[in-house]
Amino acid sequence: MALEDNLVIAYPAAISNIPRAANDPAYREQFRQTILWTVVVSWKGRYKPGDKFTTRQTLDRSGMCSPGAGNYTKQPLLLGFSGREPYQSFWEFSVELDPEKFQYLQKKRVRGGT
Repeated sequence: MALEDNLVIAYPAAISNIPRAANDPAYREQFRQTILWTVVVSWKGRYKPGDKFTTRQTLDRSGMCSPGAGNYTKQPLLLGFSGREPYQSFWEFSVELDPEKFQYLQKKRVRGGT
């Protein structure tokens, strides 16, 4: 994991894609995606459970390797991010698909969650 100022589990409360055509997973061009996240658990940083923050990134589904880029569900994700909001530099992992990272964090001090 990279160094980050904030480390949380959060879920996407709202997702906005520009252009709107990018809402279709079959869309195969560049688009801008803004996500409003709601924090569930916090390990590091200023956010507490219930707080909201925004990420923004430019994605490209034109390559064969990235057809799923930008396809989020309401599933909580482990996120690390730094900088200023809207955060453009962040990483995310599925808690279900990457249990080793989550188990490591469970051993650390958790703020306001289980």
